Amino acid sequence: MGYRSEVAVLVVANSKKEAETQSLFAEMMLQPFYSVVREDEGKGFRCYPRAIAYSFEHVKWYPEYADVKAFNEMWEWLDERSSDIISGMFLRIGEEDDDIERMSFGDDPPYDQLYLSRHLGFDFSMEESSSAAWEKALSQSVSLGESDPGDEQPEA
Repeated sequence: MGYRSEVAVLVVANSKKEAETQSLFAEMMLQPFYSVVREDEGKGFRCYPRAIAYSFEHVKWYPEYADVKAFNEMWEWLDERSSDIISGMFLRIGEEDDDIERMSFGDDPPYDQLYLSRHLGFDFSMEESSSAAWEKALSQSVSLGESDPGDEQPEA
């Protein structure tokens, strides 16, 4: 089974020099890591005019794995070439609440476009308002012979 993570990466163009950016993006696609992306049939990979994004869910992200080594080599390659042309951000969250890894490079990392959000939520429809549901629950408990918690008298 193993420990699973979610991984997301965003590389964005900072430069108005479109030719330089496109050239760097094209070189990026030649890096060994992109053979991993192709093997995954491009799932999670998105290419925009001024950005490249990819994400993996439920992946084993172990440093000794060949695909993770290839990613780290690509990340170093990008970091060396970033200057004012591109910036990037990497986020990995593991199964444990405090297992979060962040990396960035470049003059203007895309903190606003790639971010971590953990939240709790309910996914059901609320047919009655919470006060109506509470009133209904109280009336049912009273009709079953239980006293209303608001009706309890303090002991003397």
